[in-house]
Amino acid sequence: METKIRINVWELLGEYKSSLHIALISDTHKLLRESVIPHLERADLILHGGDVGNLMLWERLKAITPSLGVRGNVDKGDWSQVLPYQLEFDLYHTRIGMIHIKEEIPVDWLDQKDLILVGHSHKAEEIELSKGMILNPGSIGPRRFKLPISMVSMRIDANGYEYEFIQFEN
Repeated sequence: METKIRINVWELLGEYKSSLHIALISDTHKLLRESVIPHLERADLILHGGDVGNLMLWERLKAITPSLGVRGNVDKGDWSQVLPYQLEFDLYHTRIGMIHIKEEIPVDWLDQKDLILVGHSHKAEEIELSKGMILNPGSIGPRRFKLPISMVSMRIDANGYEYEFIQFEN
C-alpha cells in the first residue's frame, strides 16, 4: 500500500515564522548541481517532488535545510520508504498536496488543495485550477531531452504565495 502522510510543517521547522522561503525542486536523479546549492541554502524549507535517486542525496538535502519530499518512480528499494507516496500539509492558509506524477493526483485534491506540487515530466509547468494551482518546478537533475534545468523559489505567508521559476545553464 502506498503511504499518504499529513504532517505539521511547523514541528519540522521548530518554530513559527511570519513568512517562509521555499525551494521547490524535483527529479534530481542522484545529482545535486553546485549551481543550485546556494538557492537551497537560502530557503527555510526544501520541497522535493520525487525521483530523489538515493538516500545519500536525500540526506544531503536535509543537511542543507529542513526538507520534505515524495517518492518518485525511480526511488526504489528499502531507503525509499523514508519518502511517502503522497504528502499533505497546510502552510498558513494554503492547503498543499504533493505527489510525483500529475496524472495520479487524487481527484478530491482538485477541489481541496490550493497548491499541488508534482514532478516526473522534468518540464516546468503551472496549471491554473478553479480553486488552486498545479506546479511542477522542472528538474535540477540530469538534463532530459532539451528541457531546461529549473526549480521554483517561493515565498509564502498568511496572505498567500508568490513564486518564480529559476533556470540554470548547467
